[in-house]
Order: sequence, then C-alpha cells, then structure tokens
Amino acid sequence: MYNITKKREKKGSDTLMKVYVVKCMDTNFVSSIDKIFLNKQEAERYAALQTKKYDFVTFMVTEYQVFSDGSQCSLAV
Repeated sequence: MYNITKKREKKGSDTLMKVYVVKCMDTNFVSSIDKIFLNKQEAERYAALQTKKYDFVTFMVTEYQVFSDGSQCSLAV
C-alpha cells in the first residue's frame, strides 16, 4: 500500500495530485504496473535502470491525476 502525502492542489471540494506510474511490458505483450512514484525524476530514473537491467522488457512512465475527498482516492485515466 502506498502512503501518498505530498503537496496537493485544491480542485473544488476534491484534492488533486499527480502520481507517476511505471508500467512494464515483456516480449509476449503482457503489461503490468511495476511501481508508483510521487516524483517524475525518480520514476524516470527507475525506468531507465530497469531497462538496462532487463533489456527484454519495455518500461514506460505515465502521469495520472489522483482525486481525493479525504476518505478515498480515485485515479483519473
């Protein structure tokens, strides 16, 4: 479980923040979420290191906005 505590922007009554999701896809086109980051540079660095380590897997960083009313979070796709 990820504890997301970062400076957040207000959007109406909801709270808006960004997360960076590192996804991976192998040679059989099976994709999955590898790791979630709050910092874009950390996500890109992690993806680059994993790409060097596992050259047969493609790692991608995507940005998502998370909306929260304080009691629950939802991911805007």
